[in-house]
Parts: sequence; C-alpha cells; structure tokens
Amino acid sequence: MPQHVSLHVEDSKTGASFYLETRVETDKRIYSPEKYLKKSANICAEIPVSIPNSIFYSSRSEHRLNLKDYEGAISDLDKAIGANPEYGYGYLNRGVAKSQLKDYNGAMSDFDKGFKIIEEKSKKTPDDFLTLFALYKAYACRGDIKRKSGDPAGALSDFNKAFGLLEQTVKSNPEYSKRCELNFNQLNLLRGIAKNKLKDYSGAIEDLEKALLYFEKQLIANPEDQATRSAVAEALRRLSVACRRLGMKEKAKENIRKSREIAKN
Repeated sequence: MPQHVSLHVEDSKTGASFYLETRVETDKRIYSPEKYLKKSANICAEIPVSIPNSIFYSSRSEHRLNLKDYEGAISDLDKAIGANPEYGYGYLNRGVAKSQLKDYNGAMSDFDKGFKIIEEKSKKTPDDFLTLFALYKAYACRGDIKRKSGDPAGALSDFNKAFGLLEQTVKSNPEYSKRCELNFNQLNLLRGIAKNKLKDYSGAIEDLEKALLYFEKQLIANPEDQATRSAVAEALRRLSVACRRLGMKEKAKENIRKSREIAKN
C-alpha cells in the first residue's frame, strides 16, 4: 500500500506554512484546496525522510509560485529536478517561473524537456487532472512567450493546444469546471490578441467578447481587483483595434473610450 503523508511544512523564506499531502510510492500529490497555503503554528521545520525530495521541493515551489516568489520557486525546482531528472512537472513549473522573470530562453528549454517527459507519461493516465493542468499551464505560458517574441502564429497554436487541454481537464474532471472558468477566459483574451496580430479580426472579436463578458462580471463582483480591471481594459482596447479594422468605427471609439475609463479608475 502507498504510504500517505499529511503534514505542515514551513517555508523558511516567508515564515508561512503549507500542507503537503502525498502518496509516496506513486509520487502523486493530492491537494486539499481548503488546506493549501493555510497559515498555522503547527509546522514541521525539517523534511521527513519518508518523503522524496522531488515531491517536497516541488510542493514548496508551487506555494512560492502562488506567492509570486519566482526566484524561490526556481531554487526549489532546481533541487526537485536534481533529485529526479525525469520529474516532468518540475521542468514545466520551472519554465513558468522563468517566464515570469523574463528568462524566455530558459523557460522554452524547460518546457521542451517537460513536454517530452509528461506527454509520454500522459499516455498511461490521459485523464489525470495534475497532468492535464500542468500541460495546459505550460502551453499557455509558452504561447505568451511566442506572442511577446513576435510569433503570433506559434502563439495561437500553443493557445489552441492549451484550450484543448483545459477542455479535456473539465470533461474528465467536471468538479473543476467552475475553477477553470478564469483559465478559459484568460486564454480567450490571449487568443484574441494573437488573432488580431494575424488579421483574423472576426475571430479576435469572438474570443475577446467572451473574455470581456466574463471579466466585466468579475469586476462588478470585485471592483477593487486590479488584475481584473486590467483584463477588462485590455479586452476593450484589443476589441477597439479589431472593430476599427472591420470598419466598425463607432464601436471601436466606444470600446477605446471604455478602456481608458476603466484604466483610470
């Protein structure tokens, strides 16, 4: 029988603690959303010998990614990969962290290594949530790197792959459908931007309007959320471009006016 371990682990850098839950023999982490990143005085300062280092450091790296401590996450993932060079999730997550620090070459290299390992393993467990979601994140992130590097066609290809993986995630794990709404609409926004660059203005409008509808609802619910506000302003600005290119001048003017108004507040 796999050994199940559940404990608090201290992040020595931030002083916060988080839950690590794992079945050691299968190297598969099982997270409880209610417990994840929970603050607690009940902490364990040392790595239990029963837990492989790759699992411990990968778990802590995800905690640090959530805190936007990308350098700390990379440090942990270096250790996780050092302990297990075939740890595909480690490469994908390290690629995400590197991309946030604008180390795009390093991120692309990690993505390539991670894809090769994870996609081979995913053939055995095609519906596994962790596998599908890790691949989705990596393709979405790699697509954004390509977009910023002036490769909109490559970006759109990766965004479409990410979208398909997210759809497969929800189909195989319907309990995560609500949780993935944000991810779908972040992709709609990114795909719309890429389609604008490729002069597929009708396709851009379709994706951007879906993203805008979602983010406007979120902004009404959370008017102080700056990330949501920025997403609304960006969607309106990109819609203005597509509408103008298709000769919808009044709609373009209205969208850019709304975008500027949202960005000011």
